[in-house]
Amino acid sequence: MVGALLVGAGFAGPVSAQQPPPEIVAGMKACLAVHKKRERLRCFETLAQETIARAEAAKGTGAKTPPAMAHGPTTSSPPVAAPARRTESRPAPSSPQTAPAAQEAGTRSDYGLKRKKARKEPRKLAVTITAAWPDRRGRWHFETADGQVWRQKDDVRVRLTKLPVAARLEKGMFGGYFLDIKGVPSDIRVERLR
Repeated sequence: MVGALLVGAGFAGPVSAQQPPPEIVAGMKACLAVHKKRERLRCFETLAQETIARAEAAKGTGAKTPPAMAHGPTTSSPPVAAPARRTESRPAPSSPQTAPAAQEAGTRSDYGLKRKKARKEPRKLAVTITAAWPDRRGRWHFETADGQVWRQKDDVRVRLTKLPVAARLEKGMFGGYFLDIKGVPSDIRVERLR
């Protein structure tokens, strides 16, 4: 575990070839002794940040061994960083007339797309299907009024009598998406293409 943390903390080279500095080992032992989960995590994060800073400082100065930590962890007490204050950039509250339109634009345009940052998205979304066509395999593609294109993933038979038709996109329990079209007896498992 010590070797894995040292590799992840920014040490280059084989871990087995060199011994970690005693300050790091002492800090890890101190962090392991902390019983509360959040405090233990904070302890390891602080230790990792200090270790990375030491490694970068050593790399920048060309020194072979990083300098000792000035205020590093000791075996008697675990390092406890001050609680990090999260500064999230929140938009200024807008007037009640523009707030729903801004919310709708933010959630509708990227609904169902895979993205790196997880944001809270609505569980259900009402859409209007303006176009639908089958591909070579008989799987249907559905285009919504706002330009989203969804592809059928299962083998549910789809019969659309007229377009445009009202529908509902719903996020499933395990991350999949279902399309509920008015007049189609069962939900259709779909994935978003664009």
